[in-house]
Amino acid sequence: MDFSKKLIRLHSFDNAAIFDCQFQDEILIEEDSEIAMQSVSLKRDNTDVIVDTSNDTIKFQIQNITGAGFGGEKEIIIDHGTYSKTHTTDLLKQLNEKGNSKLSVKAAIEFGSQLLFSLNTDDKLQYETKRLPFANVTAGGDCTLVNMSTTNNNQRLHQTTESRTGRLADSYAFGDKPFTNGCGVIRSRIRKFLASPDAGHSGIGIGLTTQIEKLKDNTIVFNDLDYCLRLAIDASRPYVFQTPTQGFTNSAITPLRYEVATVSTNDYMEIQLSEGTIKLIVHQNGNVENLIASHTHDFTKKYYPVFYCLGKQTINETVTNRINFSPFSTAAFETTEFVDEDVIADLGSVPSNRGNPITLKSLIFPAESIANYLGFANVAFNSTIGDFIVIAPSTFQNVVHSDNYIIEMLNISLDSYDSFGGGRKNILGVIPISEQVINNRTGVLQYEPNTLYYVSIKNKFKLSLRNIKLRVLTTDLAPIRTVGLSSVNVLIRKQKN
Repeated sequence: MDFSKKLIRLHSFDNAAIFDCQFQDEILIEEDSEIAMQSVSLKRDNTDVIVDTSNDTIKFQIQNITGAGFGGEKEIIIDHGTYSKTHTTDLLKQLNEKGNSKLSVKAAIEFGSQLLFSLNTDDKLQYETKRLPFANVTAGGDCTLVNMSTTNNNQRLHQTTESRTGRLADSYAFGDKPFTNGCGVIRSRIRKFLASPDAGHSGIGIGLTTQIEKLKDNTIVFNDLDYCLRLAIDASRPYVFQTPTQGFTNSAITPLRYEVATVSTNDYMEIQLSEGTIKLIVHQNGNVENLIASHTHDFTKKYYPVFYCLGKQTINETVTNRINFSPFSTAAFETTEFVDEDVIADLGSVPSNRGNPITLKSLIFPAESIANYLGFANVAFNSTIGDFIVIAPSTFQNVVHSDNYIIEMLNISLDSYDSFGGGRKNILGVIPISEQVINNRTGVLQYEPNTLYYVSIKNKFKLSLRNIKLRVLTTDLAPIRTVGLSSVNVLIRKQKN
């Protein structure tokens, strides 16, 4: 039996890795032959951009500048370096974190806003700004109340049934959606904070935690709160705080006003995310803002708001409990009562979000090099609108979703199959990315399997060819982009009996 092999070298300059090779000499393929991929060499289109002082600054605006100098145009300064397909995740992370860290609660329309650079389902870059007003903490919708109730038009928050354990898990409310990752607050005003008259517990507080499952299954404890601002026992004791790097610690601030008779000027507890920093603040009568603690925000964390009362309704109650949820929450909002508040006249230090959200929004790239790299043809976009979105007209080519590449024969029928196509797909071989020899700077890919895997050619009779066609695809059978010369070497032999 003749087991001689034919080596056939195939070349292409097509930028979609499609091979359409013509031969002057006839290629004879014996009946019942088989074919193997011997090696592959190609250069992926590794479009990159060099970022330096000439093109490192993207500008954006969510609201016009105010008389006090807040709002207006903001700048995102990209880290210098060469960006290619391997930097997609890092670049989006930079744009989102640096952009959101520019938003301030002192600009009324930035207050409650968040921006997002992302890739949509078409692999096109899109930039969005969204804003939500305050959510009121109330039962149902996007908040859950555990042994807590609201009264007086859902404005007052207190225990439903007295719990005398002092445990957080026995009486708390929480937001089912994550806290904003842009600019916003959770806040609560003291309506009454009195000492327990009968050896029960007394305490109120607000917090942020990543432990959403513990909130849902009622196993949450105080140490699970990444941030917390609270009062306990009686009004002679100071506010206590906790941050991710500092356990519960007494502050130097004691409550100033905390009884029903003075409710309109009582203390406000606030956890504020502004300009990339989380601040724990107590606002007090006389327009006094007490900064209790601050900590750089970790944009990779997803925090959920928590409110609690440890004492019965006659001694512990809060009012005007507010949340700025993330407007990019993946789950749809339900029946949360959204409210916009007027300036709080008695406490001018409390930031207000009152204002017309329909303002001039803009996005400006520093140069065509950056705009084109991201898929945009223009460098500047603007509109007087509420929520703002800009979508690149072109695909962001440097996205790599595939774990391997597939070589598919186009004019030779093979005995191979693929579930993506639901049947036979004439697959010659697979190139696992984990085994590629790649120069990530140039995009060169070279692969040669350790063992040759022959696939049966579906030919019961001899074939005579002067043209061989194939293409290289991603795992999900999408085309790849290449530049320059691509080569695939194949071996054909008659099957062994």
